[in-house]
Amino acid sequence: MNAEYRDLSARLIRKLSRKRNVPFLSGHLGIWAAGVIYALGQINFLFDPSVTPHIKAADLCKRMGTNPSNTAQKAKYIRNILKLRYFDPEFSTQAVRARDPYVQLSWSPLPPYVQEYRQIRRLQKDLQQEVINQHVTRPLIDAAGRALGIMDDSGHLYLECPDDANIVMDFIIYETWDNASNAVQLYFNSHSNLSGAEREIMDGMLHARTSLYEIQYIDGIFLTLRDLLAEESSVARGDCPLADIGLSQSARPGTLLFIRVIPLGKVQITSGIIFPFAGSYKLELLAAFDVQFQANASGAVDPIEKYAFFFKQHRKRGIPISYLDV
Repeated sequence: MNAEYRDLSARLIRKLSRKRNVPFLSGHLGIWAAGVIYALGQINFLFDPSVTPHIKAADLCKRMGTNPSNTAQKAKYIRNILKLRYFDPEFSTQAVRARDPYVQLSWSPLPPYVQEYRQIRRLQKDLQQEVINQHVTRPLIDAAGRALGIMDDSGHLYLECPDDANIVMDFIIYETWDNASNAVQLYFNSHSNLSGAEREIMDGMLHARTSLYEIQYIDGIFLTLRDLLAEESSVARGDCPLADIGLSQSARPGTLLFIRVIPLGKVQITSGIIFPFAGSYKLELLAAFDVQFQANASGAVDPIEKYAFFFKQHRKRGIPISYLDV
């Protein structure tokens, strides 16, 4: 792509070569080479047309003479084994490092609304963990694993990274299994002594829902999102303001997000799980969604099937993400 990508690629290959089991000693070297550039490109927004340099993922694979699916798999392996992430201190370009939100946040005074957001987020995470501790059972884990396609016939879950465990837990506690109350509802029903703030957040968690959104604007820590799966006539499900420090600093307008939104009065937050996609994948992703669910004559999409669909799509074509407390 340029001299900077050349140097980053060489540095990444040297780091891979120091692993006990050097991955590129087996397999096709051309695919490994393409995977290196692909992985670096993913964490440096290379596939975003608003960035310089940029290129489509398919065009990169074409230039490298490799299969896109195999290249993406190698890139994911590289990201996982080296724990690459956005704003990676070792493998980010200079332009990306200049936008690192975590450096900026550590030196900038926090306005009151950011402190309030952190308090809300901390309380929501604590409540969510309590729900998990009290209501997640092995049968629910098995059901979630089968629905997501990450469980083999012997009952073992195959997680690509530690964050996958959080994705499974989110899936379990918010969705309704076997026509019973979901775990969030069960927890709420059995805890009448919640504080006012806890009750407000729990009410938001009870009304949480998933959808695919497109970022329209970013203002401070607030994002205006467009629900791409809602009916055009539905005003309530159109533009959706969202408070999120990490997304507001790392994402950009046009990025697609499959998230679970928790309404909290005038502000909304995510449940903590995010499946991001490049904006260039929008039409293809929506077309795949329509094909998957067009047979449903009622027009209603089962939430479990929807979550599983976007989970699998993100594994194939999604933007890699690291979940950090900010």
